[in-house]
Amino acid sequence: MADEPLKRGRKAIEVNPTELQTQISQLEAAQADGGKFPNRSALWVALEATEWAKSRNPRPLTAQVAMLIAKANNLTVATPVGKRGREKGQAPVNAGKRKPKQLNTVWLDAMKKEMPEYTKLAEKAAKGSLKAVIKLNCLNCCCLQKKEVSLCVITGCPLWGVRPYKHKESLTEAGRKKISLGMYDDPEPTEENQNADSTGTNV
Repeated sequence: MADEPLKRGRKAIEVNPTELQTQISQLEAAQADGGKFPNRSALWVALEATEWAKSRNPRPLTAQVAMLIAKANNLTVATPVGKRGREKGQAPVNAGKRKPKQLNTVWLDAMKKEMPEYTKLAEKAAKGSLKAVIKLNCLNCCCLQKKEVSLCVITGCPLWGVRPYKHKESLTEAGRKKISLGMYDDPEPTEENQNADSTGTNV
């Protein structure tokens, strides 16, 4: 007799649908003065807190699993489904202005010292300019050599496709292959890169 294949994953929680239906009905009937749970999410959370749910094998029954089992077995649930979104006139939960993103000022200060000619670019990066941050990073990576940024062959870098001073040939698949093989010595920048000055004002 051949050995049975090993079963992967966790063992399913043992739940009798009839018992689960009984627990649901008891919880809904236990609401004082004929009240109801505000929504089904509250019902499932209350079910998870019962001793019956905690005593399931091989692990306690969670609210999410109880909801899925009830849905799969078409059990009767009197509690209404909650409405999505805010009710009319209700204020948003996260009221107030969003906090602005803060960059690593230590890194920016270091860039100003290493590349004083790009101080304006660093100031734009400090204000949250994504293009300025990318340009600073690429220039720093390539020792301030625009030509090296243009002919960068590290195509696995997440910034490679959005780097500044891109070679016009990098816009095509064939061109990218030639660049990766080092077949271009004198880059011909795109029109966008030609308009960018050395101070990084066009970012």
